[in-house]
Amino acid sequence: RLAKTGVVFYLDELKEVSEQTDDAVKYVCQHSVIGRVDIEQVLNPAAWSQRDTYLKARVRTLPEDTDAVEDVDEVPDWFPAAEAALEEALLRSFRTLVDLQEEVD
Repeated sequence: RLAKTGVVFYLDELKEVSEQTDDAVKYVCQHSVIGRVDIEQVLNPAAWSQRDTYLKARVRTLPEDTDAVEDVDEVPDWFPAAEAALEEALLRSFRTLVDLQEEVD
C-alpha cells in the first residue's frame, strides 16, 4: 500500500563521500520539504519491488494551508522537552511502520 498524500523534497545540497567509505558509492544530502501532493496514479508499479529505480507517479499539488500556520513570538519553557519527546515518539512510530511494511512485502 502507498500513502495517498506525499511530500515534495527539494535537494539543497549533495556531497559524494566515497573517499570516506572505502570507495563504496555513498552520498550525504540536505533537503527541504517544499510542498505536498496527492498521489493520483503510480506510473511504474513494477518498480515497487526494485531498488534500481524510483516509483514514478502522477500527482496533484495541494495548496498550502497558510491559515494553519501561526507565527509564534515566544516559545514556552516546556516546548523544547515536549518537542524532543514528540520527535522520539514519531521516530519510533515511523520505524514500526517501516517494519510492518517489510512484513507485508
